[in-house]
Amino acid sequence: MKYYHIDRNNTLSEGQIISTQKNFIPNNSDGIFLVEKLFPNGVSMHGAHYLDDNMYFFYRTKALIEEIYNSNNINSIYFAEYAFELIRRLFFPSKPSRYESLFALENLNDIKMWSELTNNNYRVFEIETNDIFETFDANFLRGGLCFNAKELYQGFSPSINFKLAFSYWSGEKSNVPKPEVLLPLPITIGKQII
Repeated sequence: MKYYHIDRNNTLSEGQIISTQKNFIPNNSDGIFLVEKLFPNGVSMHGAHYLDDNMYFFYRTKALIEEIYNSNNINSIYFAEYAFELIRRLFFPSKPSRYESLFALENLNDIKMWSELTNNNYRVFEIETNDIFETFDANFLRGGLCFNAKELYQGFSPSINFKLAFSYWSGEKSNVPKPEVLLPLPITIGKQII
């Protein structure tokens, strides 16, 4: 089967082997315990990014509400990744972990769904494998904290977060699916096509 990976950071090369990082050390000593317990075989670059603490410090400025809103949007992604991993472990343990995978597309045409990854200079590589992997809908990758600057509220909904994660891992499709494939590592990067 052939898959396609968007290299938005221009860090990959043909023939490169991508493996989990076993020497990843989070920026918080409690994070080391988490990684040792949950990921003894290491994590992907994606996993390393989302397992580090992400903190924001605010200053009393006129833009404080906007700062809080922006930080909550980013922190919500971290929270959603964590919640999705825990739901996967509880209900879908046979599915590959997002923290231990490389993301890819099954069809090259799906690249148009990922405009946030193709705004700048990017490359696309083929990845060939004998295995066929399930496609998930990344439109479910939401949740975490909600914050509304207009009405000045912030909150968290366990039921919404649970439903989104369950929908993702069960293979449901949203009204406008954003397909992604999780390729378990290690994987070899193939030919650059863009």
